[in-house]
Amino acid sequence: MKRVFHLLFISLFALTFASCENKEKQADKLTEEFMRKNLNDPRSYQLVERGKVDSLFSEFRATDEAQYMLDKVKQITDSATRYSESVKTVPQAQKMLADGQRILEEYKKKQKAFKRQFLGYAFKVSFRAMNEHGALVRSYVVFRLNPEMDKVSIEDADMNIFSIFASDAINDNMTKY
Repeated sequence: MKRVFHLLFISLFALTFASCENKEKQADKLTEEFMRKNLNDPRSYQLVERGKVDSLFSEFRATDEAQYMLDKVKQITDSATRYSESVKTVPQAQKMLADGQRILEEYKKKQKAFKRQFLGYAFKVSFRAMNEHGALVRSYVVFRLNPEMDKVSIEDADMNIFSIFASDAINDNMTKY
């Protein structure tokens, strides 16, 4: 019986390790293909470092509804700040802040109830390659793999990868139902 448990444990460990290794290899393969197709001088591509291939999940804060609520709270806070500068309008400022607090409480409830969805994988790649002027430059790119790990997409390094992917996936899934 002990031997069966040991074999089962070893098998599960090996399977998990192989799965992670396959994920990393697939990420490297798709990254290499993408770079070869899209760089100015594909032959100059040199991988410096690939970050961890990590799972990406949707979150409430990336939805349009969450953004609307947070924008509303910001507007209320800005208005309340202006109103509180005058003694005559302090009661109005207090009412506005109470409204903002109510919206934040609603936001927290919706955030707790939000059902996260698996969006795929994300990882960062640092590399060197020749630019259009022939100079070797170091850059980095954030990649996303779809859940099936057969398609790769790229995002501008200055953008928030989470909010882009999460809102896209949520909007896609909302149209299905």
